[in-house]
Amino acid sequence: MRGDYQLPTGWRWDSECVNRFEELLSWAEERAAANGITLPYQQPGFKPESVMPPLAEPEGEEELSFVDSVFCDPRLRTETRQSVTIGTVGPVCRLFVRGANHLHVHDGHHLERSLARPAGTGLLSVCNHIATIDDPHLLAAVVPARLLLRGAAEMRWAVCGHDVCFREGSMLKKWAEASKALPIVRGAGIWQKELDTIIAKLQQGDWVHYFPEGKIRQDGRIHPFRRGVGRLVASVEEPQRLQVLPFYHVGLDRVQPTTPGSTSILSRPQLGTHIHVIFGEPVDLSHLLQLRGEPPFDQQPTLLYEVIAHTLEEEVRALRTELHRRLGGELGAVPPEGGDFG
Repeated sequence: MRGDYQLPTGWRWDSECVNRFEELLSWAEERAAANGITLPYQQPGFKPESVMPPLAEPEGEEELSFVDSVFCDPRLRTETRQSVTIGTVGPVCRLFVRGANHLHVHDGHHLERSLARPAGTGLLSVCNHIATIDDPHLLAAVVPARLLLRGAAEMRWAVCGHDVCFREGSMLKKWAEASKALPIVRGAGIWQKELDTIIAKLQQGDWVHYFPEGKIRQDGRIHPFRRGVGRLVASVEEPQRLQVLPFYHVGLDRVQPTTPGSTSILSRPQLGTHIHVIFGEPVDLSHLLQLRGEPPFDQQPTLLYEVIAHTLEEEVRALRTELHRRLGGELGAVPPEGGDFG
């Protein structure tokens, strides 16, 4: 993979990014070799286009740095910056997951059907949160490749903590905005204006991916889903105008381990890992949404939000059980329950 994937003509990677990538990749290759592992892209005949088609080259000969072309050119509108970012960073993330690791997608037809939902119907996908690269890396790897090349319109809106991705003046904030990420303020409650923005995206028929656990967990457990996800669902007036797609995944916690003392978003990756993703059918919540005007939910809507959140939590937990059943002992025993909000 190294050296084979090129950005479109006229663009160049920042030298510091290249050096850092080469350093991490060399370390990962040495570790894989020491354990007798052959990475997929090291196998004879591997071609990057086998997991990601080549990108179309933009018109024009003016040479711009990748960062400048995405963030600093005032001629580019927000939508254009997002399309450029998703069309370039997305394929790189896809190559990382599919080319440097082993991705196994189970029941992916549920995702494909949701992506082909009727116009004006929102899509809310929910899953466990086990690594900093759950999004964008995993989502870029599981969607059809053509989705990344069509621009930003059909790709998901991500949700990231304001204290992580949206610190004023940080380069990460610019990356987040250009990658279709929306802020959320952890600890600010379910009536914060940031949730209103997410709801508006769903109401206009967009796809939003949401991590209901609220933070990264690498203990194998499904921790309680916070009631904010319940408010997202209940705020779309017509149940048929929203699909809620659950999925469960495992493996990225080994690719990108996080420790309690971690101060960096990224750590040295452990490549050659088997990553499994299992999708469920869209969850029918219409029977719960019919209760919005009934006591006690008409006076205390947060109670309904909690019921919806718990229902989705159980859906993801059931997918974990099903994945363990299909893979036998490959994943080990299902971790004991007992997760918390902490």
